[in-house]
Amino acid sequence: MVNAAPSMAIGVAADIGAIVATWRPLFGKCDEKVPLSTSVVPVNFDKNMIGWKVFDGTFRETSNKLTVSDTNSGKAVYDALFDNFILDANVALSKNGDGNGGLVFRATELGNGPDAYHGYYVGITTAGKVLLGRADGTWNPLGSSQVSISANQMYHIRVQAMGDLINVFVEDMMNPKMSVRDGTFKRGSAGVRVFRTGATVDNFAVSLAVSDDFATNMANWKTYDGKFDVTSSEMVASDASSGKTVYVASFQDFVLEANIALTKISDGNAGLIFRATDLGHGPDAYHGYYAGIDTGGRVTLGRADGTWRHLARANADIAANEMHAMKVRAVGDLIEVFVDDAKTPKISFRDSTFKAGSAGVRVFNTGARVNSFMIQPVLLEKFDNKNMVGWESFDGDFKSGSGELLVSEANSGKAIYDTTIKDFILETDITLTKKNSGNAGLIFRAKKLGSGADTYHGYYAGIDVSGWLVLGRADGRWVTLQRVQMPVFANKKYHMKVQAIGELIEVFVENMSTPKISVRDHVFTTGAIGVRVFQMSARLENFMVQSM
Repeated sequence: MVNAAPSMAIGVAADIGAIVATWRPLFGKCDEKVPLSTSVVPVNFDKNMIGWKVFDGTFRETSNKLTVSDTNSGKAVYDALFDNFILDANVALSKNGDGNGGLVFRATELGNGPDAYHGYYVGITTAGKVLLGRADGTWNPLGSSQVSISANQMYHIRVQAMGDLINVFVEDMMNPKMSVRDGTFKRGSAGVRVFRTGATVDNFAVSLAVSDDFATNMANWKTYDGKFDVTSSEMVASDASSGKTVYVASFQDFVLEANIALTKISDGNAGLIFRATDLGHGPDAYHGYYAGIDTGGRVTLGRADGTWRHLARANADIAANEMHAMKVRAVGDLIEVFVDDAKTPKISFRDSTFKAGSAGVRVFNTGARVNSFMIQPVLLEKFDNKNMVGWESFDGDFKSGSGELLVSEANSGKAIYDTTIKDFILETDITLTKKNSGNAGLIFRAKKLGSGADTYHGYYAGIDVSGWLVLGRADGRWVTLQRVQMPVFANKKYHMKVQAIGELIEVFVENMSTPKISVRDHVFTTGAIGVRVFQMSARLENFMVQSM
């Protein structure tokens, strides 16, 4: 089995100063209020260090804290890949001296030895400094700052990494100790590192969402033209022929949401710009996409590369000075635009011209008011890695690498992402490849997995060639929660979606607006997500997860 977490194609960052949310640590407890994003990577940390990989040094979990023995070199990372993020942890050094301990990030090619990795490191030392540097087999200092550090005392360290900008905070989460630009390493794992000391670490958390209510300022935003003001706790865009402002980060697959009100009746429009690069002055001076609304009752999707290219249009009831909830979901080449209905897209269009870039707000020949701006990551597994990095299989035969997950015929087959998630939307395309009997589908909120059809604690939603859609749970035995009849044919692709929020579980097949199954069950609240077959063989594509 593989104890690796998903290799997540996530390009998101969190706003330092924009919101105040309860910090949800990955291990340990913290009740303080800190400016942080509302979404945190769910990492399972226990005495077995599931999902973590140790390269040197001795790491152990004691009382919800990670203890690192005094050593010349110790490194342990959570085996997932992050590009833009906020990384938080409390760190206490075990002794006075010239050693240091702290956080390693965007790290790859890790091995034994103090500098045996490619990535960045920020550490504190009782000599009174916080250090930032990068390693590529040798150590390259990038900056240092004075800070008072005592042994055996916890210090809150935060790293904000957005593109080539790295901000380092110690204790004071509003004013960085260092701000450095370095674009050498763009993506890698995050974890803990010590050098010539021991350490204790708790409240390790990686934040992956942007949520901005504009209550303070426009930290991390960049305006290219037009005027945008947030003194009223909304973003107010002045009436302009062209206005663009974007959050300074790169986003790839995501859900982007905001409430938008047009300030006048006109032929202008306002909305959301995304996957945008090469931005400049002028209505179409960017490379990327735009989804906008106008008081003529239109929803428009298009792309720009110096000129405007119309992609799709739909009708909607749009009034001036009235807030309308806009949502864009961009996953791979599929772009969906929602207005005032979060379940049914007004526009669904496929275009692969632009794959990643900034996201923000755009106005054209109008003004606008914007609030509740939020970006949430979407994990898309395309099964193009033959080693199935981040997956753990318990029984059955799973093969990846061709753009599909191929599951050989088995009485029981289970494979999961080795991570933990609570509330989510999980989708995939699934094809049953055996005609006679059996089913295949999605397993979720799953724990205690082992070999055997019902050897797990969690839920399963599957389609059966005998003509059923079934939802049930297992805890060593199978309990059917609901099943409904539907035609199911072998060698036909079906799109399946599971939405689990609290105790409400909804299962959709083909029709993504109306669930075929809707059940309330509170037995299992969190766990892993993945794929399961029972007396069946199957093919799966486009495995997608959105945390809620």
